[in-house]
Amino acid sequence: MRETVHIENPKGVLRLKGDKYDSILYLKEIPIQFTWIREIGSTWRYQIAKSVNESDLIQDNSFRHFVKFGNLTVDSLAQQFDYILKMLSSGKYDLSIDYLSHDLDLVESVSESRGYYSFDTYGGLEDIIETQSYYNKDLIDDYIKLIQKGTEPVIIVLTSLNSKNRFILDGHHKFIAYSRLKKNPRALIITQLDSDKIDNDEAMNIFDISNCKNQDYKKRYLDK
Repeated sequence: MRETVHIENPKGVLRLKGDKYDSILYLKEIPIQFTWIREIGSTWRYQIAKSVNESDLIQDNSFRHFVKFGNLTVDSLAQQFDYILKMLSSGKYDLSIDYLSHDLDLVESVSESRGYYSFDTYGGLEDIIETQSYYNKDLIDDYIKLIQKGTEPVIIVLTSLNSKNRFILDGHHKFIAYSRLKKNPRALIITQLDSDKIDNDEAMNIFDISNCKNQDYKKRYLDK
C-alpha cells in the first residue's frame, strides 16, 4: 500500500528538517533529535538527543490498539493513520506499508537522562533511531508472543526523502520483539518529500540550547 498526501497543518507538533545525512526532529518546536553523519566510509553518527516518553507522541489508546494488532482495512492509509498524520507539520508526504530489515541496528537513547545528551556512535548508514529510552520487558514479551502467533504489529517510522536517518515515532517495543525473532518488522514509513535543509545558524542554535560543549561536534558539523 502506498499513497501521497498533502498536509496543511501549521499547528502540527511534529516537524522534520534535513537532507541525506543531517536531520532535526522537532516536537512542539523543541528539538528532540539532531543527528548528522560525517565519515561515510567508516560511518560515525553524531547526535544530540532529548529522550521523550512514548505517551508524548501517542496518547490515543484506540490508535495504540490499532497499530498493536496491525489489522489494516481497505480504507486509505491517510484515513487509517489519521491520528499520527494530524501531528505532522504542513508538507507533502509519501505513506507506505513495507517491511524493514530485522537486522537493522537501533541507535539507542540514554535512559538515565531526561535532558539533552550528546554522543557519537559507529554504525551503518541504515541504522534506525529511537526517540524514547524506557522499555518494558513484559510488553516486549507480549509482542513476541503476538508475532509468534502470526500477528504483524505496525511500527511507525518518519524520515525525509533520500535521508539515511529514520526515526521510530511509535513501536520501540515492537521493533525489539521483531528483532529478537529475526523477523522483518512491518512498518508505516512516512517520508517527507519537501523537507527543508538545516542551515548552520539553526544547527549552532541547537548546540547552544542543548548546552553541548563538544567543540569537535561543531567542527564535524561545519566541515561539510
